[in-house]
Parts: sequence; C-alpha cells; structure tokens
Amino acid sequence: MRQKIVKLTLLTIFITIFSSCEEKLCGCTVVDADVNLIVTDSENRNLLDPSTPEHFKEDDIRIYFLRNGQREEAYAANLDAPRYFRIDQSGPNGEYMMRLFPDLETHNSDITTTIIRWNGSDEDTVACEIRNTDNSTIITRVWYNDDLGYDQNDQRLSRYKRGPRLINVRK
Repeated sequence: MRQKIVKLTLLTIFITIFSSCEEKLCGCTVVDADVNLIVTDSENRNLLDPSTPEHFKEDDIRIYFLRNGQREEAYAANLDAPRYFRIDQSGPNGEYMMRLFPDLETHNSDITTTIIRWNGSDEDTVACEIRNTDNSTIITRVWYNDDLGYDQNDQRLSRYKRGPRLINVRK
C-alpha cells in the first residue's frame, strides 16, 4: 500500500511539473525594422554610388523623426549607424543602397514618420506602420512620399517574401 502511495505521489508531481510548462518558440525578441532604398536619377544612375556625378554624399544626409508635430534630428552616438542610416553596396544586384532605420517609437499611433534630408533642399518622407507585440517590433507597411511602397500582406508590393523592404526611388 505504501508503495502505491509513493508511486501516486510521484506521478502527481510529475504531471504537475510538465503540465505547467509553456512552450516558447525561441524566447527571444525580434526586431525587423529597416527600410532599404535604391535611389536613381532620370538616367537610372544610382545617386548613392560615390562614383556617380552629383551623388548624395553620406555626410550631407540627415534623418529627422517627426514626433508630436516637431522634427527631431536622429542621432545616437552609441549605435553602429548613429545617424539612423548607412549606405553600402548591398543591393540585390550589388548596387549601392541606403539602409534606413526609421523611428520606431509609436506615440498614440501605429504609424511613425521619418524625414530624409538628402541635401540642403531635397527632402522625402518615409511613414512606417509598426506592429509591436510582447517580443517583436516589425514594420508591416511603408509609404514613401505618401505612396505605399511596401505592404507585407501584398505580394505585388512585397517583392521579397522574406528579405529586405526594398523601395526604388526616382529623383
């Protein structure tokens, strides 16, 4: 009889321990929050390529976040991309592109606005719909100068099922 009680107690403990566990997919945080831009002129020359005449110079480009109706210059010295962008030769065909890290702080809205000032007079606006969950931050839609350029649910706009949010910009 005593052996039955011990077995029943152990079985109860075992069932309690394993029934209280929750399965987690990865236990990690996912941040999928960049927008890739290839910028060309009317002659299809890449304006981010330093060998292109009159290209946009990385040192001249500024990023601003529009928060509560006010522009705030985006700069954080501790980041790998302190001005919230980088330009490199990582486009799908090896072309130069800008990887933009837009504003992710949603203030009373799921849409944030980031302004790119290419030089002293040329600016563009990038609006991003952000989806935040307990363990992820994901850009689901991108508007470039009010034109929808990326929608994760529209395969016509989402040229890559998995991969960069790539928008071709004509200047």
